[in-house]
Amino acid sequence: MEAAIRASNWLMAYDLFCAGGGSFDDEFEKLFARSIYEHGLFIVHNLEWVNQKRGNHYLADIAGLAFIAAYLPSTMETDAWLTFAVQELINEVQYQFYPDGGNFEGSTAYHRFSSEMVYYATALILGLTRERKEKLKSYDNKLLNIGRNKPKLKPAPLPFYRLPESSNTGYEESPFPKWYYERMERMAEFIMDITRPDGHMPQIGDNDSGRFFRLGSKYDHMTVKQARETCANLETYDELPDDACYYSEDQLDCSHLVAAAYGLFGREDFALWLGGQKKARSMPDYLVVRSLSGKKEAGTLRLPQHNKEDNDFFTFGDENIHKRFSENRSSSEENLRTTEFPVKIKDLQGLVLQAYPDFGLYIIKNQDSFYLSIRCWSGSEPTHTGHMHNDQLSIELWIAGKAVVSDPGSYLYSPSVEQRNLYRSVHAHFTPWPLDLEPAEFGPGLFSLPAPIKAQVLYFGKEGFAGQLIHPYGVMRKIALTGSGIRIIDSAGVPFNNKKHEPPIHYSSGYGNLLTMQAR
Repeated sequence: MEAAIRASNWLMAYDLFCAGGGSFDDEFEKLFARSIYEHGLFIVHNLEWVNQKRGNHYLADIAGLAFIAAYLPSTMETDAWLTFAVQELINEVQYQFYPDGGNFEGSTAYHRFSSEMVYYATALILGLTRERKEKLKSYDNKLLNIGRNKPKLKPAPLPFYRLPESSNTGYEESPFPKWYYERMERMAEFIMDITRPDGHMPQIGDNDSGRFFRLGSKYDHMTVKQARETCANLETYDELPDDACYYSEDQLDCSHLVAAAYGLFGREDFALWLGGQKKARSMPDYLVVRSLSGKKEAGTLRLPQHNKEDNDFFTFGDENIHKRFSENRSSSEENLRTTEFPVKIKDLQGLVLQAYPDFGLYIIKNQDSFYLSIRCWSGSEPTHTGHMHNDQLSIELWIAGKAVVSDPGSYLYSPSVEQRNLYRSVHAHFTPWPLDLEPAEFGPGLFSLPAPIKAQVLYFGKEGFAGQLIHPYGVMRKIALTGSGIRIIDSAGVPFNNKKHEPPIHYSSGYGNLLTMQAR
């Protein structure tokens, strides 16, 4: 994975230097080409493929191999590498992304990371010359020997398909089938739909701030003194004076991915979400994707929106279940917990409901003042649980454009096992879990959650949400949107240890970053 991302970024940097008028001497060109080739050899012989246990690492291997093979001169060996990369890219998009567009690792940050790989590698392949695309039909699959128990390159030719009818490229075929483009459009829609009023994604599951390319990054400008006051992890920072400039990267803005999608699909709703055509077409990811693809658009399939009540991705529960749950007082008081948040009526106007049942995220929001997301994963298969948290039925809540409840993020992985487990524990999330013990035990490794608890949606509609954990304790959560505010009723078959949620831990907006309570 590291070799694949490094080589891809070297190649991207090389292109940017050349596009800006830079040039390199022959000695560098030979050394660079040799190193890129050796990166490709290393990847081919060390593919991180494990049946039913592979994830973003293998996807990175494939995306990196696509860049390496496409940039190297066409030979029988590199043509086999390129064809294998295309074959496996198609397989992994089908395997690692659900039909609703969400990523199978149950993490919004890893959805962003994996989607970047797919978008850039796809644009690169669309932009291949006609001569190089023809090589995808006449390669020798016997030249690719990647070892035992790994995927095999299928015999030639690689299948080609007509581009969607709305494409205006003049080139009518690509190696990607129709469903592949649909899934790519859904990946971008997922980002748009889950984005909070502050323009940031919620941190469901792990976030290590990993990126395939960083082209359109955004930064908050402050002084070093302000940085120490804002970030708990910088309290002892003394490498620069108090009045020096400090730039903190905005890790949770995902507009770059929608810009890449606009570059590939040309959808006007993508441009509108980004602030209009002029702004969208000035964004680096749009420009680079357009360049990689040779200005070829895949063409949009004009997909139905997720917020339509008659859409297959959007399922309403039984209104009566929701009402019975709100009226149910059969449980003893010690087995109930009620939390209320006041909301002004104007903040609940114009609500839109969006559902991602495969990924396990349900959203109720309006344009700029109200946002509620509910994590409810049903156990969709396939799945990769290493980056999931014990967060079932947890919420993120924004009222009047301000954060009320937020998922705290991930903070660290290997530097502190204690902090790692704290941030993925049930106690770090606003859940209905009643006891101190974890609902699903962490495995022996940092990325092991062998049997996460599954959950079921009972109701999702204009009145709110109701769901339950698939667990013997009978844990349920009902969220009612009323004229006076939001009422959350949690119930269980055992008493709640705490009648109120504990104070939140420090909020981590990216890997290694902690905001102070005052700055949150």
